Formats: sequence, structure tokens, C-alpha cells
Amino acid sequence: DADWVTCYCNALLRAAPLPRLDLSTAGKAAIRDAIIGQGDTGLLAGQIRYHEGREAKSNRAAGTWANWGERAFVATVAIVAAKPFLKDWGIWLAVLAAVLPASSAAFFALRQYSEEKLMAEQSARMRQAMEEARQTMLAIPLGQPLSSQDLAAETYEIAMRILADVGGWAQLVHV
Repeated sequence: DADWVTCYCNALLRAAPLPRLDLSTAGKAAIRDAIIGQGDTGLLAGQIRYHEGREAKSNRAAGTWANWGERAFVATVAIVAAKPFLKDWGIWLAVLAAVLPASSAAFFALRQYSEEKLMAEQSARMRQAMEEARQTMLAIPLGQPLSSQDLAAETYEIAMRILADVGGWAQLVHV
């Protein structure tokens, strides 16, 4: 089965040389800055930018479905109210009065089924978590002994949050 893969990976890890890193204050600052990033580079900057975009897009999509549903509902009410005054349009008004509530319900169902609000909320939480991780990393006193351990621990926490987010989506779509 897959036991040989585990054994092979463990053997590779045992045979690999120890990493050679510059753990001076400047070296740790370079590592931290690479993780935090600026603009389009870095793990945290990329995650923050991605979740800002996904949150905005999901909120727009959810709002669009809601707006169309509300418009169809208002049009239905207007048609029902106008029906006694527009007798020549009777058959068309009856068709519209039947179609518009169904389309309003369809837009509402699409909004609920698409889970756009859930995605927006999840992105807001992840963006907040990445911002907090960024602040935590910036607060680490790099000149202190073992501050590289603090950087490593925070990087591990970031990776676990990202993996949990990906794992949640994998369960949602049954991957």
C-alpha cells in the first residue's frame, strides 16, 4: 500500500542535511519579511489580498441575487395591485403574476444555495486571522534569543489555519 511512501519520506528526511539559516537579527527579519510580504509577494500578503477579493465578490454576488428577488417580488405586488385597472392586459398580467413570484423564489433559492454569504463570512474570518498573524509576527522581538522559534511557531499556526480552510472546502465539495 502506501506504507512504502511513508518509509521513503522518513528516510529522505533522515538523510537530508540540517538547514543552514542566517539566524542573526537581520536574517530573522528577512525570514519574517518574506513570510509577511508586501504588495503581491509573501504568504500573508497574498492570503489577505485573496480573502479581501473573495469577500467583496461573494458579497456582491449575494447582493445581486437578493436585489433581483426583491425586484421580482415588488413587480408581483405592483401587478396584483394594478390588475383591476388594466383589464385589457388580463392574460398578460396573470402570466406575469404567476411567473414573477416563481422567479423571486428562484433568486432567493440561488442566493441561499450559492452560499455566497458563507464564503464572504469565511473570507472575513480568514483575512482577520491573517492580519492578526501579521501583527503577531511584527511584534516578535527579533533580537531576543530563540525569537526564531517564535517565528517558526507563528508560521506553523498560519499554515494550520490555511490548511483548515482548505480542508473545510474539501469536505464541502467532497474531494
